[in-house]
Amino acid sequence: MNNFFLFIKNPICPNRFIKMNWVDFFQMLFIFLAFAIFFGVIGAITLKLTGISRIPLDLNLYKKILFGIILAPIYEEVLMRLLLVFSKRNIAIFISCCTLLLIYFCLKSSPKFLVFSVLIIAISILYLYHNQCFAFINNHYKQIFYLSAVLFGLIHIFNFTGITGYNLIFTPLLVLPQIFMGFILAYIRVNYGFKYGVLFHATVNISILLA
Repeated sequence: MNNFFLFIKNPICPNRFIKMNWVDFFQMLFIFLAFAIFFGVIGAITLKLTGISRIPLDLNLYKKILFGIILAPIYEEVLMRLLLVFSKRNIAIFISCCTLLLIYFCLKSSPKFLVFSVLIIAISILYLYHNQCFAFINNHYKQIFYLSAVLFGLIHIFNFTGITGYNLIFTPLLVLPQIFMGFILAYIRVNYGFKYGVLFHATVNISILLA
């Protein structure tokens, strides 16, 4: 676990992946769950003081397994962390996944299709100017790494309701577990590979959804 904290201080994109040590994997899982309990207490206090409430997750067991344990880890890892290892292949995979989500939200007549339309256009530009973007990412990798972790946490604010202009400032306290998880997942993705990030993400979701 010391390697994790040392890496977080100065994240860089390695040239190759490290072989996964399963002791480290489960140690990181234990550390995350311990921190999640601590941050959960902070979140519970914040909910009580601000009047914000968590949106109930109304899914049957089948949907929890399909969406929460299988699909969500794959798509969230693609969207939030795949491009932390920047290559044309990963950009193509990212665009493909965004296209599938675009079609899905179009069929549901959801305005979220606009988000994925913008993403497809933006990432396509990155593909066309890959070499220039690669140099920029290397020069600003630490900031990009941190941004991916924090952004992953902040998007979970949409799991809550009752947020107003007054209590908005307190919402990051509600997603501290997800922000910390974002750092762990980014570390795993960059050092061990995409599939291990998905596996860790799915394992965490199992512990939450099936608890």
